[in-house]
Amino acid sequence: QQTTLRKLDMPALVACGRHDAIFPVARHEVMASLIAGASFEVFEDAGHLPTLETSDEVTAALNRWLTDTLLLT
Repeated sequence: QQTTLRKLDMPALVACGRHDAIFPVARHEVMASLIAGASFEVFEDAGHLPTLETSDEVTAALNRWLTDTLLLT
């Protein structure tokens, strides 16, 4: 889906857990690099499901990202 990611023209947050055994951080880094202006966040104490494993940290990151994104528009 690299071609699709390169075509995205919208704010994006790519996030992952440091200990994700299914999709490693490096894969998420590549995804973020393909989306112009994407933000990237790694949750250090999470695996494949950071929204469940580190919900407070994910919520804080989403709030920061939304605030920063809305301020830029």
